[in-house]
Amino acid sequence: MTSAKPIDREAEFALFDSMLKEEIEERILLIEAGSGWGKSILLREFARRRPQNCKFAKIDFKIRGISLAELLSRLCDKLEWKHFSTLRSELQSITRPSLSVGRNTLIGQNQIQ
Repeated sequence: MTSAKPIDREAEFALFDSMLKEEIEERILLIEAGSGWGKSILLREFARRRPQNCKFAKIDFKIRGISLAELLSRLCDKLEWKHFSTLRSELQSITRPSLSVGRNTLIGQNQIQ
């Protein structure tokens, strides 16, 4: 039985390291690949390589139906709300118990810059 050759990820590691060192403006790294291409291995390696003082939050997007509010809440729970006072006040100013964000429709293209 032959084992799979490891994929060269040096470009991804260099980009990730540059992001952490704030050498580049980008702060969001989107990873997309088909099943079996090593995304989970890459993410585990990113977590392992991060500096000890770098906060880390793992959120599993395989769980369907995670809303933006839930994502932000989980991130802030993991990274400590005290670091997100502005976000907390903004969220409190717009959220009401009767607020419903279901049944949204996206028209046009959604692009992240």
